[in-house]
Amino acid sequence: MKLRPDFALAANNLGFVYYKQEKYAEAARWFEHTIKIDPSRALAYSNLGDALLKLSRQADARRAYQRIPKIAPGTRLAAYAAEKLRELGTGSPDAKAAPPTGKKG
Repeated sequence: MKLRPDFALAANNLGFVYYKQEKYAEAARWFEHTIKIDPSRALAYSNLGDALLKLSRQADARRAYQRIPKIAPGTRLAAYAAEKLRELGTGSPDAKAAPPTGKKG
């Protein structure tokens, strides 16, 4: 499959496919690529954080989650990020939002 290198949605979706296959390092690589293409894509930071947690890279996951409330304040993704940050032992004062729901893809 040939992707346009600047197509953030396709890159994020490919990362999600790898995530679902439990290929977390490859998933993280695609989520990072998505962020390079479109740094305002909050979902990519959320997905990246989830993949990094699976790789036991808590500090990196924390940094990914901390970006979300700055990009998408007041959203379900911001609430999800706040929940993940609490689980990691550091909350985010900016993460006031609706309750988290399923995401990905």
